[in-house]
Amino acid sequence: MSVCFIKESKEKNRLKLIFKKIEEESIKSNNILILPVKKGGSISKRKIRQLISTINNRSIKGVILSNYLNNNLTLNNELAKNGINVLDGKMLFKMLLNEVLEYVCKTGKTSIDKLRISVLTNNISNVNKQIVKELAEKVRSLNVVTNKPKEFKNTERYLYNEMGIIIKLSHNIDKTSNIIINFDFNQEELDIYNIPYKSVIININGNIKNNSKKFCGINIKDYNIIMPSEYKIQDFEEKLVYESIMIGKEYNQIRKQIKKDRIQIKCLIGEKDIINNKEFAIFP
Repeated sequence: MSVCFIKESKEKNRLKLIFKKIEEESIKSNNILILPVKKGGSISKRKIRQLISTINNRSIKGVILSNYLNNNLTLNNELAKNGINVLDGKMLFKMLLNEVLEYVCKTGKTSIDKLRISVLTNNISNVNKQIVKELAEKVRSLNVVTNKPKEFKNTERYLYNEMGIIIKLSHNIDKTSNIIINFDFNQEELDIYNIPYKSVIININGNIKNNSKKFCGINIKDYNIIMPSEYKIQDFEEKLVYESIMIGKEYNQIRKQIKKDRIQIKCLIGEKDIINNKEFAIFP
């Protein structure tokens, strides 16, 4: 079993829930573990220990929590402490970067070949390098901000020698950038930089703020997707369900699947709520 879904019980009798064990069912070929708790009720440490034991006894690479359980910080923290990967949509966010940029361009009434992008990353993974290559082929200019520039030298040479594309490796964000893609900088690392005051930040790294008082752009921190109905599972967030399909697959396989399923961005989410399309009218 590579991934499993976890949801709360539908049982309403509190006494029965106390003695009830974790149950299992299958929906659309997905394994669902049913935790004997109900909405509005607390989750005891004993129940959490039982759940962790059940997960550890199986070959589970990741878990997807129901909409209700996903909001329980105690459960999330205990799972994380025990090294259990709780899917949060970040991996899929990165894989959908192309669709995110298409959404931004469409709503901002601009084109991808006019974008000036700065990518922030110190994680020199093959996936990050592949994304940098693909971006460089499409956008007007690409600046990679990293404290490991030597790791990107081969990518830089390949793009120039094979494709005639120049990317810039630096320690600073290009002042002309209208899109900032933060792959993995944390809050402390991001605060060092001067973000162009009228730009769009795509924070793949999660709940990161731009603390500059001069900033009047957009900080994208989350997203929702439109996906085929055959994947949907009641009580579970769509992007997390779809991310579970990606587990164990290579970048090219994932991108192929995304295109095949015609996954689209439904909306982008900013500091407080869904970003209004009118807010994207910041491009010249």
